[in-house]
Amino acid sequence: MIAYALAVPSLRRLAITRSCRKDVPDLTFADMNRSLSLLLLFLLPVAFCAAGCTKKAPSIEWVDPQKVTQGPIIHPKLSDEQLTRISRLQQTFKDADPMPLAKWIEDFSRDQDPDREIKIWEGMALPYEQFLAKHTLSPQGKKDAFQVVMLRSGASAEEAMRHLKLQELTENDAREILSSYQEAPEPIRIYNK
Repeated sequence: MIAYALAVPSLRRLAITRSCRKDVPDLTFADMNRSLSLLLLFLLPVAFCAAGCTKKAPSIEWVDPQKVTQGPIIHPKLSDEQLTRISRLQQTFKDADPMPLAKWIEDFSRDQDPDREIKIWEGMALPYEQFLAKHTLSPQGKKDAFQVVMLRSGASAEEAMRHLKLQELTENDAREILSSYQEAPEPIRIYNK
């Protein structure tokens, strides 16, 4: 099943795949409490493989990420190119997600496929930067814009709109951001035993 998780901003960077195989370590969401200070909760898609890892089509539901725990670092050394890309992303989103670069790198090191996640974040960065270039936003406005791209990274524009909890931006602002989001939704994948 695909599950949508109630999550904080840095969730998209976290290790999120659990394996159905006993010889592969379980990976889950990382350290949810560290981002609670942002006071922003987002809904993010999470894909699950049911108990038998059957080849059935995934279904969709919303899941509370507080019920999952941090997984191990899978990639202790990321490439120089990956580090450069992560640094750019951290700079892009620093006003909405103020975690230090070292934490961003650690979170990407926990991903099963860091390049896939970096690409998703780069897809989020483009509409976020385009909107910020056209509008002067307060810190809360930037967090709202971040919420829009975060939700859209794993769900359709319509689904993202249904789950937005905007504090400063309007629905029209959100639709403007969503209209420039070009990537397909990429749910976060978790495989259950």
